[in-house]
Amino acid sequence: MEKTDKMNSDDLSKSIQESVNKDVQYSAGGVDPFLKYIGGKGKIAAILQPYIPEHKTYIEPFLGSGAMFFRTEPRAQTNVLNDYNGDLVNLFVQLRDNRDKLIEMVWLTPFSEETHRKIYKAYLSPNWQKLPPIHRALGFYFIMQNAWNESVKHLRDPAWKFQTGKAKWTKSICNELFVCSNKLDGVFVLNRHYGELIDNPNLNKEDSFYYLDPPYSMAVEKGYYKHNFTPSNHHEFALMCKKIVGKFMISYDPHPMILEIFKEYNIREVVGFPKEIMITNY
Repeated sequence: MEKTDKMNSDDLSKSIQESVNKDVQYSAGGVDPFLKYIGGKGKIAAILQPYIPEHKTYIEPFLGSGAMFFRTEPRAQTNVLNDYNGDLVNLFVQLRDNRDKLIEMVWLTPFSEETHRKIYKAYLSPNWQKLPPIHRALGFYFIMQNAWNESVKHLRDPAWKFQTGKAKWTKSICNELFVCSNKLDGVFVLNRHYGELIDNPNLNKEDSFYYLDPPYSMAVEKGYYKHNFTPSNHHEFALMCKKIVGKFMISYDPHPMILEIFKEYNIREVVGFPKEIMITNY
C-alpha cells in the first residue's frame, strides 16, 4: 500500500476491497458486532439467544451495538432496528448502504492522536450535523472504537483521553465491517422514539418479537448515554411493554424499582452476570 498515492480512486478502492475480502468467509450463522458500545450485549448474547422464540418479525428499539441482532440466527423475515441516537443510526445506515466507501475510509484513516484530535474537535463543533453522512459515520465510529469504555459521556468530557493503550483501530475491523454489512442487507434502520415501534400495528403483531435493551437505572447516575431514562421513563416504558401483542425480551439491571414494576413477568438472572436480568412475557 506504499504506492497508493499513485493510484486512481477506482484502483485504490479495488485494492482495499481485495485486501479485505480475501480473509472474509461470511457465515450464515451469527456474527460478532462491529461496534464497541457501552451496554452492548456482546458478552451475554450467546446466553440470551436460546430464549428467543420463533418469530417472523424481529424488532430492536434500542439498538446500541446490535449484538443480539448480529448473533441471532436464523434471521427473521422482517428486521427492524432502531435507536434514538442519530449518529449511531447513521453509522448503521452508511454501513448498510455505502459499505465499500466506508471501509475504504476506515482503511485510510490513521490510528493516531492527531486523528483523534481532529475528529473530536469536529464532533464537538456545531457544524457536526452538516457534514456528509458518511464522514459523520467514520468520525463517530472512530470515537466509539477508541473511547474509554465506549461511553458517550466521555465524548463531551474534557478529561477524555485518546486511548493509546487499547487500540481498536486495526485493519481487522474492516473485515468485521464487511461481514456485518451482509447481515444488514435488507434491514430497516430507524431513528425514532422506541414507543413508535410498539404503537405501529404493522410491527406489533402476534408473530413479532421485540428485544428491548433500554438504558439501565444506573445509567442515569453514571451518565453513560446521550439519552438516559429517568425513574418516570422506566415506568412509562413498563406501560408501553404491556401494549406488545407478540413476545418480548428485556435486558435490565436488577434494581429494586425495575423488579417491582416488572414483577408480573418472568424474571431470570443471567448466569455469570450478577448485574443483568432477563424479563420476558412468555
